[in-house]
Parts: sequence; C-alpha cells; structure tokens
Amino acid sequence: MQAIDYNSIGQIKAVLGSYQANALKRFGQNFLINQTIRQKIINLLNIEAGDELWEIGPGLGAMTSLALQQTAKVTVFEIDHSFIKILESFFGGHNGFKIIAGDVLTTWPAAQAAGPIKLIGNLPYNIAGAIIPLFTAKPISRAAILVQKELGERMLAGPRTKNYASFSVYCRCHFKLKNEGVIGPSAFYPPPNVNSMLLSLVPKQLDGEVSATLQQLTRAAFASRRKTLKNNWGRLPFYNQLRELALPLSFSESGRAEEYPPELYLQLAHALTALKTNGYLTDNK
Repeated sequence: MQAIDYNSIGQIKAVLGSYQANALKRFGQNFLINQTIRQKIINLLNIEAGDELWEIGPGLGAMTSLALQQTAKVTVFEIDHSFIKILESFFGGHNGFKIIAGDVLTTWPAAQAAGPIKLIGNLPYNIAGAIIPLFTAKPISRAAILVQKELGERMLAGPRTKNYASFSVYCRCHFKLKNEGVIGPSAFYPPPNVNSMLLSLVPKQLDGEVSATLQQLTRAAFASRRKTLKNNWGRLPFYNQLRELALPLSFSESGRAEEYPPELYLQLAHALTALKTNGYLTDNK
C-alpha cells in the first residue's frame, strides 16, 4: 500500500496530478482531510477482524486505508475511472480488497455480501437521498455516513417541524439514526459550499411489503403539505378502507401529514399491508 498523508492538501494534489485525475463536483469528490473525524467514523462501526466493510465514494482511500488496518474484507464503490486506477495501485495487493466500478445506484443491487455488512460513505450530496434507501436491500448491521447537513436534518426531523417530510418518516421507520456531529467545509479538500453531517445508522427489520405500503402512504400524505389528509389520501383508490384503519389510530381527516409521528404511519402501513396480503383491499373508486 502506498504511503500518503491524507491530511496534506499538497500530497493529495500531487497524487491527483500524477494520475491526471481531478476532484469532480458532479461526483461529490471532496476529500476528508481531518484525521480526527476519519478515525471517529471508523470507531463508530466497532470493526472487528472478520467484518465485511463496504465503502461508497472512497476517493483516494483515506477511509479505506484505516478500514484495512482493522479488517481484510473491504469493498469500495467508485464511479471515477481515474480514482479506480489510484485505488488499485494503493490497495490492489490486499487479497480482500475489491472495487465495484460504476454508479452505485446501478451497481449496488447486484453486489453480493458473504454476511453482515458494515458501511461507511461520504455520499455525493446530489444523490444521497436516492442512495440511502438502497441500504435496506442489504444485510447492513451498522453504518456511518456523511451527508449534506440539510439532508441529515430532514432525515432526523420530527412532527410539526419545517424539515419533517415523507423522507423523514421513511428514514426513522427504517433506521435507528443519530447525529454524530456537524462538519464544516474546512475539513475537506476541496471545501464544499455546504456543511456536512455525520450520521450513525442501524437498520431496523422491516418487511418489504410494509415498507412499500409505508412509502405509498407517506408520499401521498405529504404530496401537498397545506392540504388535509382527506384531500391527499382521497386520491388513493382504497381511501375508504384506509380511512377505516386510520381513524382508530388517531389520524384525523382534517389533520395534515406533518402532525403525525413516524410510529403512527408505520402502524397504519402494517394494518393496510395485512388487508393487501389477505386479499381484502379493494378499489373504492
């Protein structure tokens, strides 16, 4: 493995220059140059020697290097061919190191894991919201991810707050989340124009059908924040049955989506899924 000081902007520039590579904004390539934060991310995962670790957006391998010091099984997802060459040069000698080339949104579904996965990722800010739902399709035991601060706030948001949305309900029903700290632009090279948030994440066990129903319910409920649940849910073909299930759970037809906690939406999704599974869900329109 090639030695490089990942805290040194000068050395990072030198490596990029020698491989004719550039940090591209469209790929969200901002290198974490703060050793303390990198170590904190690794520590959040409690990595043991036999663990399998996946990394999204490895860049030049700053986190990869730390991970390989604790486990030999590291798989990275990288879209940039220039960076793939660098990573192969740096870490190709490790038997357990693997690169999956391409857009993670398309390569992730086919990727195979031998067992539970621990995950790290400096997620590209423009597609982080699309990447996070992918986690539910793999046996991830624990994750530590960097996202744009505003997205992190939306993921963590609760009822009656401006950031509370369908995605908030999705994240809080699918994951146990914790804000591990806000990170300013100076921790990265090149510095982004936004603050980042470090999140620890432990997936919850949620049936796939219930998950799909939950998304259908919440997307409809939050479709127009100013409208009542009756107006938003009224567009669903099974609204009459949905109403019969929702009212006993303390939902009100005159209420708005932002008033109700994730737990209530999840209870409703379970009840509605049971109707679907038993063939009792009908089209009321």
